[in-house]
Parts: sequence; structure tokens; C-alpha cells
Amino acid sequence: MNLITIAAKGGWLMLVLLVISIISIAIIIDRFMKLKKAKLPGDQFFDEIKTSMENRQFDKAINKCEEYRDNPMASVLAKGIDAYTVSVDEAEKVIYAASKSEMHKLEKNLGGLASIAAIAPLIGFLGTVTGMVKVFMNIEATGGGVDISLLAQGIW
Repeated sequence: MNLITIAAKGGWLMLVLLVISIISIAIIIDRFMKLKKAKLPGDQFFDEIKTSMENRQFDKAINKCEEYRDNPMASVLAKGIDAYTVSVDEAEKVIYAASKSEMHKLEKNLGGLASIAAIAPLIGFLGTVTGMVKVFMNIEATGGGVDISLLAQGIW
């Protein structure tokens, strides 16, 4: 007996589990790709930013950060550099807001993944209960005589 035959015998709840499994895999792949892009740029990037900042070439530093616009670290750094004219407190607020925004982007759809992780076992349990109800219906239909093959059919 192959996996497709077993899944088909599971009924419509197996289709629900299949759909949420596909959604989960899509979210995991999406987050993996996003996190792969989020890795820190190399030392050369930070050396160029440092040199630009020491020479007070803020626009050059911001442009260098924008070359890595998919990278959350570079994005936050660009916002921080752009806030060089404001007070330290204001700059902290700008950097905090930028960090929070980037974290939100990185955590996108993780709530949905957590919901699926909570719901999937309940769907499996519902399938078990549905199978047991079928067992008891079959027992009633046979007049109370318990045949082990009848029980096995609904349980597995």
C-alpha cells in the first residue's frame, strides 16, 4: 500500500492537511530566501561606510547602503546615517523605528506558520475521532457483534 492510497482512505481531512502542508512549505521557503538575503555584508562594506563617515561623506555612505537595499542591516544603517543632522535622541528613535520595520519584514507570515503548527494536530485528531465514530456506527449496524476487521477499518 503506497502513501497516496493511505491518504485517500483518510478522507477529506487529509486534503486539508495537504493544503496546509503546502502553505507551510511555501512560508518556510519564502522566509529562508529572505533570511539568506539578510546576512551581513562583508567587511569591505563596513570599511567603506566607516571611511565615508570619517570623511563626512554621508551621501556616499548612504548610497553604499542603498546598493544592499535587500539587506535589513544596510537599510537600518542608511536610516541612521541619514539622521546625522538631528539630535542623538531623535537619531535613536529613527534607528529604532527602522529596526522595528525591518524586523516586521523578516517575521512576515511567521504568525501564519505558528497557527498552522497549532491547528494541524487538531485536524489529525479530528480525523481520528471521525474514524472512531465510523467504527461505532459499523458496530451498531451489525447489531453489536464485534468483528476485528470492522474495528481495524475505522481505526487505521
